[in-house]
Parts: sequence; structure tokens; C-alpha cells
Amino acid sequence: MRDRKTSLTHERLRQWKDVQLLNHKKIVMIFSRHVQLSLIIIVITLLNSTFSQEVNQLTKELSSRLDFSPLWTKTPNTLVFGFIGDNFQRLRMKIISATKDSEHPDRYRVCGKSKVKNNICRFSGTITIQSIDTLTEMHWGVDDNYKDSGIVKEGSLTAHYYFTEDSTQLHSGIFEGTLSTSWYIDSHGQLRYDNIEIYSDSYCNNQFEGTWKPRNANKAKICNWGDYRILSSRDLDIGAGEFSPDEKYLKYGWQSYQDAWLNENDNARHEEEKEWWK
Repeated sequence: MRDRKTSLTHERLRQWKDVQLLNHKKIVMIFSRHVQLSLIIIVITLLNSTFSQEVNQLTKELSSRLDFSPLWTKTPNTLVFGFIGDNFQRLRMKIISATKDSEHPDRYRVCGKSKVKNNICRFSGTITIQSIDTLTEMHWGVDDNYKDSGIVKEGSLTAHYYFTEDSTQLHSGIFEGTLSTSWYIDSHGQLRYDNIEIYSDSYCNNQFEGTWKPRNANKAKICNWGDYRILSSRDLDIGAGEFSPDEKYLKYGWQSYQDAWLNENDNARHEEEKEWWK
């Protein structure tokens, strides 16, 4: 009887030791996973920090060396499309001049005019570059037309814009948001407007995405514009190969565009081609 009790005691002790060993292994495994996870987080943080430093350095270098202002005045105004508000009321924007700030190379002084219906307002403000990136794989256009053109570098910039309309004019307000511009450097080291993919259906450039807020109210309206297409235009733009407004929005300022370029009406085309900002 005593031998049996002793045997049971030894068996329970062995089982207890097995449980403790198993628990110990689980603890070691959990700890090991936590250590691995912590190391991964540290590595990712260091890589992100290094990448951010490289991006910041590149942004400072290119902002100082390059003048991006010609890229924002290049496109004919007939190919700059914009809207304001949820009903996609047509907005026309013209940047008349953009000048690089000599003391702040990432900042540009901008002047221009806006037009909604028959209301034209002067505006002025700034474009401030936030980041500049270069592409690791460059685009060569349809059928690789640019492959042997000697392009050195291709990239894009992101900037913050802030334009204030003349407060003495009717219905004035403030445009604010984010600008994205694509560019490349040619074989002669000259900065160029990136039109490499101009023949692709979705091509666009100089995309201004933000809001317009009237001076006498707090409520802001969505307000976007850009070259060839418009970001976040949803069902306004139904064109396949080029910008084309849906018929249900024609009454919001798009009728003359439809008549001029899609219906080939000469009078409407003359109206569209007017230099309304002069």
C-alpha cells in the first residue's frame, strides 16, 4: 500500500514537472515572439526614419536646384478643368504667374484668376512644396516613344496651396488644398512638364485637390481642378479617351464645353478659347 502511494506521488510529481516544463516553453516562445516583433518594429522604424531622411534631403536638394514655376503655367486653359461644390459647377482657373521665393526655395508666389459662371475674381497666394519623389521605374509613353530620348530622371512633387481671392470682389473666398505635379529632366538637364503619358486615357497633371471657403461663411465646398482630368470628379467625367462631362451636369456650366468640342459648334469654340482672364 505504501509503495502504491509512493508511486502515485512520483507520478503526480512527474506530471507537475511536465506541466511546468510546458508552461516554461510557452513563456519562452511568447517572449521570443515578443522579442522578434520588437526587433521587427525597431528595424521598420529605422528604415522609415532613414527613408524619411532621404526623402527630406532629396526634397531640399531639388527644391533648391530646380524651378518648378513654369510647369504650372504651361497648359492651355482650354485643357484645364475644374469644379466647385457637390453639383460639379464648372470652375475655370488660370495661374497667370508663379515666381520662386528667393529666400524660401520651396515656396512660390502665385497670382491668377478664377471664374464661376460670369463671376471673375483675382487671387494670389502660395504653393509650398512638401515632398519631391523620383520614380524607380520610368515611363516611356505609348509604344516606348520616349525610351531613347535621353530622359535622365522622372518624378513628382506634392505641395500645399493657399490662394485668397480679392476681398473687394463679389463672391470671394479662399482656395486651399494639395497639389501634385509630375515632371522629368531631359537629356540637357532641363526640367520639363511630364506629358510622357499624354496619349493614355487616364493622363492628367497638375492636380489641385481641396476646398473653397467663402470669406463670410465657415462651410467649405469641395473644389478641384487640373490639367486634362480632375481628381475625385466621380460621375462628372464619363469620357474614355478624354474629359467629357455627363449630360446631367451640362446645366452647371459645362454646356459650352460640350457644344465646342463634342458638338463642334464654332461659336461655342470661340467662346471657350477666349482669354477670359485678360
